[in-house]
Amino acid sequence: MIIIMAVANDSSTSTNWIGWGALILAFLGVIEFWFAVIWRRYFRKGEIEFYVNPRIEISYNNFGPTLALRGTFRAIRKDVFIERINLKVISKEDNSEHSFEWLFFRPNVIFLSKTHRSDLELELASGFIVTTNNPKVMNVFFGDSSTQKKIEKVLKPAYDRFIELLKEKQKDSSHVIYIDKKDTEMEAMEILEKYEKDQTQVDAWSKLGRINYWKEGSYKILLEIHAKEPDRVLPFKYEFELPKENAETLELNTLKIVSLPTMEIGVKEPTWWYVFPEIV
Repeated sequence: MIIIMAVANDSSTSTNWIGWGALILAFLGVIEFWFAVIWRRYFRKGEIEFYVNPRIEISYNNFGPTLALRGTFRAIRKDVFIERINLKVISKEDNSEHSFEWLFFRPNVIFLSKTHRSDLELELASGFIVTTNNPKVMNVFFGDSSTQKKIEKVLKPAYDRFIELLKEKQKDSSHVIYIDKKDTEMEAMEILEKYEKDQTQVDAWSKLGRINYWKEGSYKILLEIHAKEPDRVLPFKYEFELPKENAETLELNTLKIVSLPTMEIGVKEPTWWYVFPEIV
């Protein structure tokens, strides 16, 4: 009888241990689940991969020196919010450094109609999110704002001089002078001719040529993607060569910039020259 009771007690103890073991395992499972949730939410960092199109776009226009990048952003492990993107261009010839800010997003489409101006369909650049299951294709337009201000300062005397020429001619005319109006077309052409020969315009053209730093040579690009939660900067580095013929093409835009005041009499906005070097 005593032996039977001992066996019964051992069986009860074993059952209790099994029950406690199952409870402990369940508790550990809950802890593991919430630990994984907290880790993914607060500690695990998302990363960004940027697959850039090797052919970039460079110009010199009313926004100053500009650069456009096309490519795809891909989030790894976790969704990432991109607050802003900055870009620096460093000349390998003289180590001069120029900072660019993102200005616009442009559509990733090709317009077959020559009458459709794709550059008018711009979206102001602002922060966006890249999810792990939805890579984002972007066409980002960057401009050198500090150099743009220099251009505006140089262009102001030329603009003021053009307005003076226009007012002088307007005194002798009872019509509003406009390039597309037949009765004032000759007067408009006369103003344009005077402006092209005016010393103020010539001085502005010369200064704008010196401001343009897109010269023949080698350049480095440092792309800085500013991400949030946690705050960090994701750097990407590239290099490109600007051949002599590309630099000479961009110099032609200097005349187009100095012609901007003539839009006051209906002269159409100039069509800018662009070049497309490849990055490595």
